[in-house]
Amino acid sequence: MILAASKRREPDLLVIARHSNKPDGGIIAQSLTYFVDEIDYMTFGSVSAFLSRRVECPLLIYPAP
Repeated sequence: MILAASKRREPDLLVIARHSNKPDGGIIAQSLTYFVDEIDYMTFGSVSAFLSRRVECPLLIYPAP
């Protein structure tokens, strides 16, 4: 929904807040790909990680309190 709106509106900057119910923590991964995916999810969250890969405008991810 956000991605589709950003394509229709073509904003100069998209600002979203990072919100997560799970605390960030360290992970020992067995493969580099799994480790990078987990770090990406812990850092950005699922929605912001999705948008950071696909949105076509600058994206500011603001940590929510």
